[in-house]
Amino acid sequence: MMVTLLHFQAFFMLTFVLFGSTALIANASVSSDDQEGWQTKHVVGRFYNADPPKEDEIFKFQYRVINGTVDEFKIVRGSDPIVLGQSFDIKVSSTADDAVFEVMVPRNFPYTNFPSDTPSGIDNFDFFPKGDGTIEYTRNTTDCFFVFSVPVTSSIEMSLAMTAILNKSPYHGDEIPDECTPETVVENVSTKPDGTIRPSHQVGAGVAPEDVMCPSSLELILNPKGKPYCATEAAIEFLDRVWNR
Repeated sequence: MMVTLLHFQAFFMLTFVLFGSTALIANASVSSDDQEGWQTKHVVGRFYNADPPKEDEIFKFQYRVINGTVDEFKIVRGSDPIVLGQSFDIKVSSTADDAVFEVMVPRNFPYTNFPSDTPSGIDNFDFFPKGDGTIEYTRNTTDCFFVFSVPVTSSIEMSLAMTAILNKSPYHGDEIPDECTPETVVENVSTKPDGTIRPSHQVGAGVAPEDVMCPSSLELILNPKGKPYCATEAAIEFLDRVWNR
């Protein structure tokens, strides 16, 4: 019931797992005749260690598959006293020889903690196979997004890593044109005095209940009806007993 936070060390992994399986998100299937077909994943971005502190924001990650089906696009968050971040587990299935999976990462999303005067950008991302060999992919930078395209011709498992410094340097994204804001961020989402967003407001802005991000001192729990709450460990133990009587 409780979403477990994973431990990250020197970098974050956006894990892409592509293989044939039963579709979990049927409406993510896109044919080669559909030139749009983009799906949106709403993701809370936290500007860890920012000075002065910055409020959380909800970002719009875009993804699609041509000649295939996205079976899973799941957030996996890391929690570490020095390095913090989040990743994505993705499953794509296809029986075609020319399937392509594409993902657009908002450039203003806090993806790195390298100093702002250090060249970063799309060079902070790279694909790694989960086995032997190499991953062939293309990449492109637009005003608003980092865009990655991965050919899918057979079962494959790979990771897209975002490099980070092993210290408490502040996390940040790129400065992008103001006209990119409506494409990359959910606007007018109210925050609490500590800069975080209430679970109900996150869900109202499009975040899936299981993807809600809590303050660092609290953990996420879903009630039997799937409603998210942020609570202390002691409160979670109590609620778990009450809900599972």
